[in-house]
Amino acid sequence: MNGTITVEQAELLIAQLSPQEQLRLVAGISERLSKLELNASELAEQDVAASNDWMALRGIAPALLEGQDAQSWVSQTRSDADAQREQQWRRE
Repeated sequence: MNGTITVEQAELLIAQLSPQEQLRLVAGISERLSKLELNASELAEQDVAASNDWMALRGIAPALLEGQDAQSWVSQTRSDADAQREQQWRRE
């Protein structure tokens, strides 16, 4: 067994504690969660800052387009999609 317990198992164990012990447990859990929430919000702020770094995208498109002009790529992609849809309609 990996040492984890289910919520149901935890509830059974908690039911065996006195009311004072249960309150102490709730306070401990609350304190732990408030620290996690603080860390989670700090991480979320860092993620937002990192996700707004548009300069990280610089230079990616030329490699993806293999030298093809972006507008011609868009036009070709739309044309291919239109042809596929038209072919599917004719089969049905």
